[in-house]
Amino acid sequence: MAAKTFEIQSWQQQQAIKQSLQHLRQSDLDMIRVLEDLIQVLIGKGVISITDLPEAAQAKLNSRFETRANLSELGNLIAEDEDVRLA
Repeated sequence: MAAKTFEIQSWQQQQAIKQSLQHLRQSDLDMIRVLEDLIQVLIGKGVISITDLPEAAQAKLNSRFETRANLSELGNLIAEDEDVRLA
């Protein structure tokens, strides 16, 4: 009986660790978005220039900015298509 209790406790601990790691991963993704938004605000206000950042950071940010812009455009096309269907 003690062995089963130990196995159950061990399994529960592993599940708690997995859940905590998933939470941290999601938190990391959320923070990345916050940092992207912060960088865009700072650039928009002229506090920093994208060229102030290392080239690798510039390339990554530009890639993400372009991808988000493309997704936004696609979202607008989908919304427009749905508006046409509703009319």
